[in-house]
Amino acid sequence: MRLYNAQTLKARIARKLLTLGLNGGVVWPLMRKVQVLLRQDAPEEERSKILLQEHLKEVLKSQDLTYAISLGTPGPHRKPVVQIMTSDGEVLGYAKVGRDNVTNMLVQNEVRTLQVLAAVHLRALTVPRVLHSGWWRDHFLGVLSAPEGVSDRARQTLTLLHLAALKELQAAQTAWMPLQESAFWITLCWHVRQMHHTYYSHVLEQGIAKAEAWLRKTPLPFHFCHGDFAPWNMTQNGKKLFIFDWEYASEAGPPAWDLFHFQFETMRLLKKWDAGAIYAALVENEPCHRGRESALVALGLEERYLKPFLLLYLLDRLAFHAATGSEDLSLLQTLSATVNLLVLQ
Repeated sequence: MRLYNAQTLKARIARKLLTLGLNGGVVWPLMRKVQVLLRQDAPEEERSKILLQEHLKEVLKSQDLTYAISLGTPGPHRKPVVQIMTSDGEVLGYAKVGRDNVTNMLVQNEVRTLQVLAAVHLRALTVPRVLHSGWWRDHFLGVLSAPEGVSDRARQTLTLLHLAALKELQAAQTAWMPLQESAFWITLCWHVRQMHHTYYSHVLEQGIAKAEAWLRKTPLPFHFCHGDFAPWNMTQNGKKLFIFDWEYASEAGPPAWDLFHFQFETMRLLKKWDAGAIYAALVENEPCHRGRESALVALGLEERYLKPFLLLYLLDRLAFHAATGSEDLSLLQTLSATVNLLVLQ
């Protein structure tokens, strides 16, 4: 159950009941069981090539292992995550297993990102250590460490600790350049040109024109960003945030991308707000507006760029989900509507 970082009250109650049922043995008869058959004549040295569990034993140099498996969130980037434990329940780490070209690249990106961050002195956050990485058959495998000590659920609202973590990521690597010269903008424009969906393509083109008019040739700080900075991808360990799931990380993300992602996703998924309410909270609502500007200032950014930076975030998200054929129509509609509200400014 440690794989499931429940956020809503309903999810937390369900998680607690299931945990109690597992500990009491009540739900075990209802759990699905899987039997793995292995040919009798399979050579011993071939077992690690056939069974992932044998490969993990070899990698971690331990025969006393047991596993819990999460198949991941449904969608094109779904991949299994294996929690690796000793027989007495001590969690040793998590193995992410790519299942195709796209998910193999995501696991590789997470491993590469964590290896870079391992050399950075971080005070407000900690990240998993890479215990092992490499190919297993046609799957790229990344084995990551578990959080040390006792961890609590991270806050669902921005705190000074969140802002300190974002500032450290920003300081880890920053390059100043005009929007049009950035790899971020070049990639975004390429995705829009390749898009076949007329409506989303039109919304993105209008947003791109607005962003260029707002920002022109102003040098902007493109910096390290997590790519899915949200409460369900972090826990609080003492006075630090333990942040995981770095698959979508970028070394050259646009300014305040993670900041807006945290706010947008908590409003959309946890508060169930529509585009109008999200837009009002981020841009128009005076108390939240002041708080948002304070967050930008805390990251060393100018308040007047709130709308342009928010627009860059929304354009990137809309282009990504529309290009990958996302079936989450609610998300696509919310992103499109919020972009339209900004473009009308």
